[in-house]
Amino acid sequence: MSQSRSSESHAKFIVSGEHAVLAGAPCLVYPLKQLRLGVEIVSSKHFEAVLNGKVLSEDLAHKVWSASLRSGHTEEALRSSKICISTSIPIASGLGSSAALCVALARLTRPEGEVFSAAHHAEGVFHGRSSGADPAGVMAKGPILYDVAKGPNYEAFVAAKDAPYTWVLCPSGAERSTSHVISNLADSSKENLMASLIEVSKKIPRLLREGSWTALPEAIEEATEIHRKMGLVNESLDATFKRMRSEGAVATKLTGAGRGGFALGLYPLELATKLSSTKSEHLLVPLHGN
Repeated sequence: MSQSRSSESHAKFIVSGEHAVLAGAPCLVYPLKQLRLGVEIVSSKHFEAVLNGKVLSEDLAHKVWSASLRSGHTEEALRSSKICISTSIPIASGLGSSAALCVALARLTRPEGEVFSAAHHAEGVFHGRSSGADPAGVMAKGPILYDVAKGPNYEAFVAAKDAPYTWVLCPSGAERSTSHVISNLADSSKENLMASLIEVSKKIPRLLREGSWTALPEAIEEATEIHRKMGLVNESLDATFKRMRSEGAVATKLTGAGRGGFALGLYPLELATKLSSTKSEHLLVPLHGN
């Protein structure tokens, strides 16, 4: 390899449908363009993977190697390459850090029309069973409603105008492994809960489309209670929910796999705008996307 190559992608967050998407429910995903990931591949005497200037451990470097192969890179080229990853997306946060990496890697080897399939395949290295919602959200220009059966043919989502609320994302301070959370949900005792989660995953996008602003907070809290019964809400998330409520959030839920990562809050628009000037860790995204 005689010269460097580079590409980039951005983060995402899930409003509804996490976990239930694997059971056929629609998954409402928003791109999070404030947080970005870049990949540069340069010539090297041997394979190496670097994250924000720090050489990755052998285990993590092997995952990057495997994801690179799945996304279309060849063993021959990788043996003499250094993959430099620079990112502002927190790792193990529910914001799609691994999907962003897989999309960026795929963009170096594939035409844009083939990037989703390659990235979806590559993401299995990190998540095991992947629905594809994360790479779809990472690639999306605006909110989408993702359906496993439709794959890359996901539907653009448009919320009703004049919403009195906005989304606010806030870190819980706890990392978690998505693949570990997913594997622990494979339990027949949770079948009834999953059925309920599927129903509320259909309800939330409908309320957003209709502009049913009075019913929306209740539906979000309904999803949270189901997540809690499924064991997905831990102490760090609970504490974050309480803090967001004290700030004025009318509803809170996890986003992503749960048991840590980021929390998602529905805030009155005027209040959220004021908070953004004093709470640097808060990320605001309009209901119609950004």
